[in-house]
Amino acid sequence: MATVSEEELRGFLLGRLALVCGEVDPDRRLEEYGVSSRDAVAIAGELGELLDRPLRPERLWRSPTVNQMVRGLIAEGREIAIIGRGRRREDALERAGLFEPERLEVVADGSAVVAALAGAERLRAGDVDVVVATGASGSVVLKRLPEAERDGDRMLAVISETVTTDEVEFGDLIDAVLDGKPVVRLRDAGGAELVLRRVRPPVAAVPLEGVGHFALSDTSIERISRYAGELAEHVRNSSDALADVACTLARQVARGPVRAVVVARDRSELLDGLSALAGNTPHPAVVAGEALAIPQPVWVFSGEQPWFSLRRLLEGEPEFAATIGELDRLLQWACGLQLHEVVLTGRPPEPQQVAAAQYGVQLALALLWRQYGVTPAAVVGLSTGRLAAAVLAGVLTTTEGAQLLAGQPAEHKAPRVPYYESREAAAQAGHELFLDLTLPYTEDPAIAFHHQLASLEALGHPLTRRPGRITDLPLRGRP
Repeated sequence: MATVSEEELRGFLLGRLALVCGEVDPDRRLEEYGVSSRDAVAIAGELGELLDRPLRPERLWRSPTVNQMVRGLIAEGREIAIIGRGRRREDALERAGLFEPERLEVVADGSAVVAALAGAERLRAGDVDVVVATGASGSVVLKRLPEAERDGDRMLAVISETVTTDEVEFGDLIDAVLDGKPVVRLRDAGGAELVLRRVRPPVAAVPLEGVGHFALSDTSIERISRYAGELAEHVRNSSDALADVACTLARQVARGPVRAVVVARDRSELLDGLSALAGNTPHPAVVAGEALAIPQPVWVFSGEQPWFSLRRLLEGEPEFAATIGELDRLLQWACGLQLHEVVLTGRPPEPQQVAAAQYGVQLALALLWRQYGVTPAAVVGLSTGRLAAAVLAGVLTTTEGAQLLAGQPAEHKAPRVPYYESREAAAQAGHELFLDLTLPYTEDPAIAFHHQLASLEALGHPLTRRPGRITDLPLRGRP
C-alpha cells in the first residue's frame, strides 16, 4: 500500500494542475480554472498510481479546492472497510467470502471497539492485509477501503476518522454495523470511540452472464454433497441472484482440495445439478475432482468436429460469435465458405470446404478457451486440425491460414508454442494433460463447452472471475 503524505499529494496536484492552467491557488475553487474532462481523466490516472488505488475522474471535483481535495483523498486512504461480521471469527470470515487469507491477523479485546481500532491501525500501517477484530460482542473482518473496493468485497460499513455525527452509545459493535444509520459514533463502556459510515449497496444485482460456474470445495466429496443439499434448499427458497451465489462460492475455493462444479444458466438447472450432487447421482452438468497444481493442458486439434448447430454457443458467448464473424469474411474469400451459416444451422459444408470449416470452428473454440484463461502448454495438430494448430502455435496468422486454404503461399514462422503432430510425440516430451478442441455432439454446445472448462476447474485450474456480489449462503464453519 502506497503511503503518501499530505504535503507530497498537495505538491503533486499543484504541479500537475499548473501544467494545464498555470499557477494554482490551493484555496481557490477548482471550477474557476476550467480543467477539461480529458485532463481530469489523465490527472485521475496519475493520482491513482501515486496513491496505489483507482480513482474515477469525477472524484477530483467533489471537493471545491485543492486543499479540500487533498484532505479528502488522504482521509479516504485511511478509511477501513468492514466486510464481514459474525459471532465467531470463522463465521465472520465466511460471511466476508474469505477463507484463511494470507497476511491475516486476529486482534482480540474485552471490547470489540478497542479491537477494531487496533486492527484499523495495523491495516493503515500496512503490516497486514486482513484483520479479524474480536470482542465480547462478536467479530468483524476489516480491510483497507481501496483494496476492498478493488476486490469487490461486500462493505457493511466504513471506519472513518473525519465524519462528525451525534454521539450514540452502542455496547455491541455488530448491532452498530447492522443498525442502518448513515453515520454513527460508537463508544464503549471504557470510553473508546470510533465512527462508522454506512456504505450504500449497489442498486441492483448483476444478472448471470451466460453459463454460470458454481464451485463447491471442501476436504471430502461427502462434505460437499451434504452442503450441496443445504445450498439447494437455500437457492430454492431465497431470492439471491445466481451471479451472487456463484461469486460467493468462488471466493471460498480454498476451503479444501476437493472440488465439485455445477454449470447452469438458470435456477432450475442449478437446482438439478445441486440435487444430483447431494444424492451422489451422476449428472451431465456436474464434475468433481481434486484440485492439484495441474499444468496447462496440451491442446489437440483433431479436425474431426461433427456438424451440428452451435447456435446456443453463438448466442451465449459473444467472443465466440465475434471470432466466427471475422473468420467468415476470410473463408468466404478463400473458398466461398459461409462459416457463420454452417455454425448456426449445423448444415454440413461442401466436401471441398470441410477443411476450411474445421479450421474456422476449432480456431474460434481455441480463442474462446483463451478468453477463459486457459492457455496451451503445447499444441497437437492432426489431419485437418493441423492448420488451426499452426495458427495457435504462432507459425501462421489467421490470414495466412486462409491464404493456404485458397491455394496461395504463406510464410511459416518458428512456433512460439511447442507443436507436435501426434499425441504420442507430446507425451514423449513429458506432457500429461490433453484438451481436445472438438465439441461432442449435443443439443446444448454451450453447456458442453462449460462442462469441459469446469472439468479443468475441478482439477485446480483458477476459476474465471465474473461479476457478482458477496451474499449470505448457509454457513459451513471450519472443515
